[in-house]
Amino acid sequence: MFNDSRIFDESMVSLSEARKLFPIKCSPSLLQRWIRRGTGDGVFLATVKVGGRRFTSREAIARFLIESNQESYPHTKLPSTPARPAITDRPVSNIPPAEVESELKRLGVKRGDSSHDKTPPKPRKNGA
Repeated sequence: MFNDSRIFDESMVSLSEARKLFPIKCSPSLLQRWIRRGTGDGVFLATVKVGGRRFTSREAIARFLIESNQESYPHTKLPSTPARPAITDRPVSNIPPAEVESELKRLGVKRGDSSHDKTPPKPRKNGA
């Protein structure tokens, strides 16, 4: 997945909201494929993970659409986008912790406030 720190300065939207912003009917699996595998031409939808949920931005969607159609519309100008770094080249986080905390606070995310933090129940054994 391609994480783009510019998203924090843009109009962030949840993935369910993002699906409505595409000009085609966009299923959750198609959106996940664009995030995880890209279009096959090396174009990925940029996202960030906040509080266990993944977000993108209106601007990231516009960049994605322009980049994925660059061959069809070469006259379309796009601000230079950094090449997708290899997973091993990515820093764990280049955002100072204070900025992360302020962004989480701005988004209304509270620590320990999500159901995914809970340990799932252990599976039952057959015959028990």
